[in-house]
Amino acid sequence: MVQYGEYTAEEILPIDGIKDPRFQLWLRQIIELDWEGYELYIYGGILENRRTADLDGCIIGDPDRLKIEYLLSNIIRISFELQIWPDIQYNMTGELYDPLLDKEKTITYAYYRQYLNYKGLEVNRGELKDGFYQKEIKWPHQKESKTPQHPIQII
Repeated sequence: MVQYGEYTAEEILPIDGIKDPRFQLWLRQIIELDWEGYELYIYGGILENRRTADLDGCIIGDPDRLKIEYLLSNIIRISFELQIWPDIQYNMTGELYDPLLDKEKTITYAYYRQYLNYKGLEVNRGELKDGFYQKEIKWPHQKESKTPQHPIQII
């Protein structure tokens, strides 16, 4: 079981690339949200035409705490309803890491809540600063793919 804020998923299932029916349903529901002034990018395993444990992505736009809360909350809700783990945050830096173009990059992300509970393990997602739970992430990660793809803007 996974609990993140007020949302709970009894089970999280892998996604089989962008053609996976659950991803397609997720995308149709996510597009219906109010995205005015914001962009949504996806990257990572979902774009590599392989099975992946999560959906990596980020939101870019003005640092409006209420709007970001609305977007992240709905992303978590929709994803958990479809048994998808959304590794999607608000990108505070406003820059994307592109594994085909960038050697290294440090990006500050804001998370939906400070803690999530994954099968009884509490995970700290960031420290509260300026109204956001923030964490700096250094790219590339150690688990980088052998078939990296450019990030794709879906909204």
